[in-house]
Amino acid sequence: IDGQVLERMRTLSAKGAGLVTKIIGIYLNDAPGRLRSLQEAVERRDAAAMDRTAHAFKSASANLGASALAELCQRMENLGRASSTSGAEILLAQIETEYAEVVVELSAHAEAIKL
Repeated sequence: IDGQVLERMRTLSAKGAGLVTKIIGIYLNDAPGRLRSLQEAVERRDAAAMDRTAHAFKSASANLGASALAELCQRMENLGRASSTSGAEILLAQIETEYAEVVVELSAHAEAIKL
């Protein structure tokens, strides 16, 4: 997680830390559904759904500074946009691994803000 992204978000808002924790909470609540949708798209070999779902997941992740996850989602989006599912399972496994790390890091950031 790029802590500078979260810090900029905190300083740009009058609500500061409260807003950052709220946005992290929304992400942590929504992301499992996005990941499930991506898993289903890969399983169905639905390139168009991979494109759409990866795009949304990429944007949400990038907004919170999860740049490695956003980059992996960009690669999945590119696959889908090219109407290809070749290598999607391997890429999905990388996304799942990185997502697990993002959850831990964002949860720790949210907890640290509360202290």
